[in-house]
Amino acid sequence: MRRLLKKFFVFLFSILMFSGYIIPVYAVGDPYEYCNKVVMTVGSKTAYVNGKPKVMKAAPYIESGRVIVPLRDAAEFLDASVTWDGFMNGRTDVEAEDGMIVEFQAGDKRCYYGNLSQRKDTHANAGWVMQVMDKAPVIKKDNLMYVPIRYLVEGLGASLSYDEKTKTVVIKRIDTYGWREYTEVYTGTKIKYPYDWFVESEAFSLDIYKNGTEFIFTYEDRYPIEVISSNRRELLRQGWKVYRETSTKITLTKKYYDQQLTKIISTRKLKGGSLVYKVNTNSEASEWNLLIIDKIIPGTGI
Repeated sequence: MRRLLKKFFVFLFSILMFSGYIIPVYAVGDPYEYCNKVVMTVGSKTAYVNGKPKVMKAAPYIESGRVIVPLRDAAEFLDASVTWDGFMNGRTDVEAEDGMIVEFQAGDKRCYYGNLSQRKDTHANAGWVMQVMDKAPVIKKDNLMYVPIRYLVEGLGASLSYDEKTKTVVIKRIDTYGWREYTEVYTGTKIKYPYDWFVESEAFSLDIYKNGTEFIFTYEDRYPIEVISSNRRELLRQGWKVYRETSTKITLTKKYYDQQLTKIISTRKLKGGSLVYKVNTNSEASEWNLLIIDKIIPGTGI
């Protein structure tokens, strides 16, 4: 039901925006409806989901250097559902709205990452990824399953940071359900991008932008090293400085008044040429922008 409601509102938003009833607002730092930020502190039952306090059934704790959390609370904070299968030896599936699945079983150090598009009856040859955890999930006297937070986060494609001083865990996840799809005309390469980013052109290249960040995706009839070297020469003439560089990717920065500008050019060889991904952003752009870009094309972000 929740998935159907989201699909309906995505469709309604698109109709209203392209009919002129909704005027795009380019404010910096606008929250994204499909982004979740969860903050949990070891020893505290209070978590913060997108800034709002939530009470957990049990507090996270540390065991053998790993942060352990009650599975259902952590999963639901990330808009994922939890299903327990008593006929499969207590197998517990965590499923996000965009189809990503993580499977745990109490007492078993193995967990599995998969997707709804893959078969669920068996892991063999179905594209599932098996991970061996440091600690096996446990079910305690409170009837809650506890798991190492790292594996839940990785399996759902989220990012995780931990502050040793404050014992605080910060999780950021982007749900790609309902994103639009673009097909590159020369190679047939498909990518998905957020429905609420604004499209400049969609003929021979995809040019989208939101909140101070622009993403351009196209094909060039040159090899990656040629694309990188030619852009490097031109940008250095314009006063940009190389921050990081490989044979297929270059990141440059430039000071503009009180802002730090960042430009990323990443390439991938395909069909005698290159798929080219360009990112332009600045220090005042939304904290989510580069995470979203990295979700569109993994490895493109800083």
